[in-house]
Amino acid sequence: MQWSLYLVGSFGYAVLYSALLSMHIYRYDPGEPNSYGLPVLVSSAIVGIAALIGRLFNPISSLTVGNLSDQTRSRWGRRRPFMALALLPMLAGFVLVFTPPIPYANHWNAIYLTATLILFFASFSAYMTPYLALIAEIARTQQERVKLTTLIAMFNLLGNAVGLIAAPWLVQQFGFLNMALILVTIGFVALGLPLGIQEDPNLPIPKQIPIWKSLQIAAKNSAFRPFVANQIQMWITINIIYLSTNYLVIALLQQQLGFGTVVNGATLTGAIFGFIPANLLTKRCGKKVTLRFYLVALGFNLLALGIWPLWFREALWLCLMLLILFGATLSALFILPNAILADIIDEDTKQTGAQRGAIYFGIQAMVITVSSGVASLIVGAILMLGKTSIQPLGVQFVYAVAGLFAFGASWTLNYYPIQK
Repeated sequence: MQWSLYLVGSFGYAVLYSALLSMHIYRYDPGEPNSYGLPVLVSSAIVGIAALIGRLFNPISSLTVGNLSDQTRSRWGRRRPFMALALLPMLAGFVLVFTPPIPYANHWNAIYLTATLILFFASFSAYMTPYLALIAEIARTQQERVKLTTLIAMFNLLGNAVGLIAAPWLVQQFGFLNMALILVTIGFVALGLPLGIQEDPNLPIPKQIPIWKSLQIAAKNSAFRPFVANQIQMWITINIIYLSTNYLVIALLQQQLGFGTVVNGATLTGAIFGFIPANLLTKRCGKKVTLRFYLVALGFNLLALGIWPLWFREALWLCLMLLILFGATLSALFILPNAILADIIDEDTKQTGAQRGAIYFGIQAMVITVSSGVASLIVGAILMLGKTSIQPLGVQFVYAVAGLFAFGASWTLNYYPIQK
């Protein structure tokens, strides 16, 4: 029952996160000309800057909540109160992002976007930090953690399927506001259910220490430092993919926005089928080797995505086959990082005598959201080189840059010491 409630939450946050990342740049800069007569409200470069600024409050949110959650004891638990407080602001922020106040190009739209992204991502981090910390508490053995994180990845992909596949279709059929309202309703139900998890009251209680001291302890963990370097580059890669899909459809494949449903469906199908070999390789070679292999494979696939569609856009089935293979290389990235971080938390518990999982997941949440902002800045700037079927150079270049980040993420794991 505990796992069931937890997994539904994984589905819920993936719906909102993937839909927002894949649609917010297009909402404000669909490119000109476009098939829907949508105005450019803010240039993609400015959207990227707004997205980065919007995430600068995330470190404060995730680290503060992580430290407080580790040291909180109440009859409702130490994780669920923070999750409950963050839920409604997160949902409100999601809807507001897609309802800009001025229906034409105006600098107030950029200010509004920045403010609503701050609301969404700060509350998203405040929810996700204690939520992810529960992994180390409800799955205690290595086998349980790999099994749970695999199931999380599957539910996460289902959420991505709804967010990435349904969002462009809903926008095409009903508009941005109705898309946001439909998805936020799904998110409310799915993210509310984990509040029913019963927490373990017998975990060792860490000393009451200031947040800077908790960060200092984490920074001294020799396994955590290369893991953070890996996660920065890995999440920049993943977020570039999220942000660029609509432009892949329009500029490289020369299809309507709704065809993003097919593209995302092919990618997610590949990721689902990729779970089996990823699990087998993990059992045989360990988490570190498996993640390195998949990151290298992802890098080569990203380089191909920038060129392949231009050569074979008349044979869409060949492009979809590449996207299925591309999705398969993503599968391990959904499974392994949280399982690896749970191992790091175990090492910290052995050394300090206290389970302080939330501060580690708080740092990871900070890394994910700041990396998302950096990715938005990169994508927004590069797309200025061209993001239409007439001039697709920016879209091609974006995928090449993402491939380089994937290679870098693989390389940093050379310095990760835990082999299991």
